[in-house]
Amino acid sequence: MKNASIFTLTACASLAILVGCSGSTPGDTALAMRADMCKTKDLGSMTKYLTEESKPMMEMVTKLASSPEKKAMMDKNLTDTCAKPAKVESEKITGDTAEVTLSGDKPMKMRKVDGKWLVVISKN
Repeated sequence: MKNASIFTLTACASLAILVGCSGSTPGDTALAMRADMCKTKDLGSMTKYLTEESKPMMEMVTKLASSPEKKAMMDKNLTDTCAKPAKVESEKITGDTAEVTLSGDKPMKMRKVDGKWLVVISKN
């Protein structure tokens, strides 16, 4: 019985440590978004990483990218981007906002929403 209590206590402590240490950073979200985009070869897969106000902008970009002229260029850009290893070059967190730059990319703005870091896309 004593061994069972020690096992339970150890299991609970391990779980608490894992949960406490598994907090996602803005850089983790940016890397996950890129990995998902490269895996699916679809810009639309980025939608789940965006703030709500950014989703209409992404829909517009996705529609533009589907035209035959733009699709070839977008596919090439995606292939080129995905051929390079991704790593977080910089990550600046200020409260619930952040700016993350992945290797070879432009900085992206992010915001923490309901405990998750999401990408903010604006017209600017």
